[in-house]
Amino acid sequence: MSNNYFDNASTTKMSEGALKVYSEVALTYYANPSSSHKEGRLAHSYLNKQREKTSSLLGIPLESVIYTSGASESNSIILTSLLWKRRKGRIVVSALEHPSISQFRVFFEERGFEWIYVKAPFGVIDTEDLANKITHNTLMVISMLTHNVFGSIQPIEEIKKIIKQKESEYSHHIHFHVDCAQAIGKLEFSLAQLDCDSASMSAHKIEGPRGIGLLFLKQGSLVKPLSRGGNQEMGMRGGTENLPAISAFNYALNESITHLDSSIKKVDQLYKVLEHEVKGMRGVEILRNEKNNYVNSIVALSHISIPSEVITRVLDDKGFSISSTSACSNNSHSSHPFHPFITGFRPELLKGAFRISWNSHHEKEDIIHLCAAIKEITS
Repeated sequence: MSNNYFDNASTTKMSEGALKVYSEVALTYYANPSSSHKEGRLAHSYLNKQREKTSSLLGIPLESVIYTSGASESNSIILTSLLWKRRKGRIVVSALEHPSISQFRVFFEERGFEWIYVKAPFGVIDTEDLANKITHNTLMVISMLTHNVFGSIQPIEEIKKIIKQKESEYSHHIHFHVDCAQAIGKLEFSLAQLDCDSASMSAHKIEGPRGIGLLFLKQGSLVKPLSRGGNQEMGMRGGTENLPAISAFNYALNESITHLDSSIKKVDQLYKVLEHEVKGMRGVEILRNEKNNYVNSIVALSHISIPSEVITRVLDDKGFSISSTSACSNNSHSSHPFHPFITGFRPELLKGAFRISWNSHHEKEDIIHLCAAIKEITS
């Protein structure tokens, strides 16, 4: 049976293993981990074991594991923590960021903060522009690790080096937040090597359940949440912990890490098939630049004269699931989904961009089948 679902960057199908774990835990550890009775204590003990597992899988301290509803909430916790600052300052954000970050701009500007975007030619942060925009009053720098439409990998090591230089120059700490939602399960990295102050990720990007994710917070961080709620999750995020989802997240996380090498090898092979097929299509281009690095499971394509909405709609009619940009951007009424600081690509190509994203469950025939449908539409 062919696999015509090519929107894995939006969300993945929950694996049978993760679903099984979710069901088992829901039936076994049904009590509130904050309750003092026996069942509550059992749930609390199980939560501690799951936190230890997440800590071990990601190679981070136990106290750095904060469970949230997903990357969007994790991003929000970090950004809104700035509202406790007595002095307003500058927030430096890449032009590539997800709406869960970029849509905070108006909110912060109305409250006296500076919101400054960094250029991203060909979908990669311009580090020279970044260095110029980090000033003495900069409070935070935000960057994706992997872009959700282009699949471009950001130069995090170089970005961190620039931030450290600026910290030394201005004699104050600058919080560095990295959105890892599209990197997990697609790219080999470690939070320790990123050397960021905080990071976000979601389980549903790696065949885990929706509504569960992670906020990594470096030990000793002075981040203060806007709301503590019931004081769960080290006081960073209130609400009764979702044990079934946490367990399924850990299952999916373990699977993605264990099979990462073979998964990357498979999607790299599939990309070569796509690249070969696109060469035979008139007017269709892959939006990439040979100087940059990419994950090969997320690819942006464009036709020079056919709007992306037309291609996505016709492919949907043919049984193929793809996206015009990111799922969250699809909720926007903007006619141009990309920030004007994303340069390099011809404007008409950006306007017609559509995204296909797959995983290791796809086969060569699936890519060929999709490409045949695209070729039929664009010929």
